Amino acid sequence: MIEIKQIIKKQSGKVAIIIFLISMAVPTVGHYMKKKEKYEIELIPGFNKGFRLTGYDSRYKENHDIGRLQYGEMAEKTDWRIGQWGCTKNLINSVHTKEGNTDVYFDGSKTLKINNDTGGFVLDIDGSKDYTKDRKEGEAWIHFILEVPSLPVQVKISDINFLEYALEFNLTKEKNNNIHFNSGLHTALFIWYITLNDRDPTSPTYGDYFWFGLPIYDYRYDYSPFFAQQDGGKEDKTEKFVINPKGEDFLNNSVQLNVPQHMRVDVFRMLKNAYELAVSRGFMKNTTFEKLSIASMYIGWELPGNFDVAMKVDKISMKAGIR
Repeated sequence: MIEIKQIIKKQSGKVAIIIFLISMAVPTVGHYMKKKEKYEIELIPGFNKGFRLTGYDSRYKENHDIGRLQYGEMAEKTDWRIGQWGCTKNLINSVHTKEGNTDVYFDGSKTLKINNDTGGFVLDIDGSKDYTKDRKEGEAWIHFILEVPSLPVQVKISDINFLEYALEFNLTKEKNNNIHFNSGLHTALFIWYITLNDRDPTSPTYGDYFWFGLPIYDYRYDYSPFFAQQDGGKEDKTEKFVINPKGEDFLNNSVQLNVPQHMRVDVFRMLKNAYELAVSRGFMKNTTFEKLSIASMYIGWELPGNFDVAMKVDKISMKAGIR
């Protein structure tokens, strides 16, 4: 059983009681659900343990951990991993500099900035340094993502009644380099995904999951349209069901260049609708919504086309609990 260090806030009238749960097993969260007590818990860990780095092809296990970024504790077991699928340059060879209390890493095409005062970050990538020609259908595409492959706190759907995303961000670079741009094939996506996994060891579908994503930015649209289908389009596909609600469901405004934005949305009801749609399409049939857990997440760039783009994230949060 995974152990966590977390702060849960219980609200009782006007009194806020802060309980420090040291080495608490994840199912203890269920205590509050059974008693119908209010609580909230932050699911996104800090960067202090550092970052694992990936190689370029996710089909091969040896590419899932090729070393550590020169940051933080550089722990053997980190919460975070930097996904570099489809790239041709790697942050393991990056040049490290400082801008005040911000660490900056540059590998020739990707720039990662980590603000140690705020926990914010910048994901900046020049696809033009990786792509040598327009991407064709079926070819792999570039990823520059911050992943938590296994969340330290994996709450069960049955133990929560809200899941709140919060993000303060700013698109600071946007350039289309495709020679023959095809909107059905080429785009730049900044997206925030979680997986909902069946964690019941007695279930016949134990370990099965589906993707739920918020497409924050899509070069082709002011607001990304609803999307629901099996993961595919490239060789290293997961073949799991993917559901993205339309942008109007969670964004306050369309994302524009150099215009700071903020987003705060409770997606709990969207998750239930997503599960029901997955079942209707033949996925996740041998489990129930209540047995699922929020198990992993990633946020960042997917570039199925040749774009130079950058996103500055000042604050990020994903909280769950009972209200």
